[in-house]
Amino acid sequence: MKKYILWLAGILVVVGLLVFIAKANAETKALKVVHSSSYYPYSYFNEKQEPTGLLIDFWKLWSEKNKVDIEISLHDWNQALQMVKDGEADIVGGAFLTEARKPYFDFSEPIMRVKTGVFVFDKLPINKMVDLETYEVGVIKGDYAEEYLQVNYPFLKLKTFANIEEIFKALESQELKAFTMDYNDDTLATIYLKFAFIKNYKLLEAIISSEYRAAVKKGSLDLVELVNKGIDKSTP
Repeated sequence: MKKYILWLAGILVVVGLLVFIAKANAETKALKVVHSSSYYPYSYFNEKQEPTGLLIDFWKLWSEKNKVDIEISLHDWNQALQMVKDGEADIVGGAFLTEARKPYFDFSEPIMRVKTGVFVFDKLPINKMVDLETYEVGVIKGDYAEEYLQVNYPFLKLKTFANIEEIFKALESQELKAFTMDYNDDTLATIYLKFAFIKNYKLLEAIISSEYRAAVKKGSLDLVELVNKGIDKSTP
């Protein structure tokens, strides 16, 4: 009987130790932050195939200031959203808060303010949105611009792409004459410098003015609180 008690006590000690180790590992596990692999200048791969961009800079600073380890990976936009929905990643690094996303995500306070515009080839006789009726408009699949245009401009013919790089390729080949893109005054100038052909496209209308926020799986309110605590001291 005594041997049995000692054996049981030993088992309990081992189990307790394993639980402690598992808990410690969970507490120190790096947060997985995901975003688009091709959304210059917010998130993209540099020449060394490393994640870079304005949002990447924000999250690196957030990690440093708040002493929280993170792992950043970039994917097609719709895939990044799905990874957080499915629990394969913790945070979408920057997304608009929309009614369609509320059932699936909780959102942080704003990270940075951006606009979304519809851009058109400047040689076309297009001066207002209704003039686009006979043209395809390129949008990123799963992007808020897709949802917004479907609701507010149902007469438009939308063509979806996995990322902005695919849209730019379609513009260069002249397969596409109109597209949507997130920007602000500073980033637009940067985009023009990197992609000279975009200068041939004029801003037809700014359709959205909103903020990028961190998006986490619905119900992850502790994670939202953690992100919010670090936002103020992590803005570059």
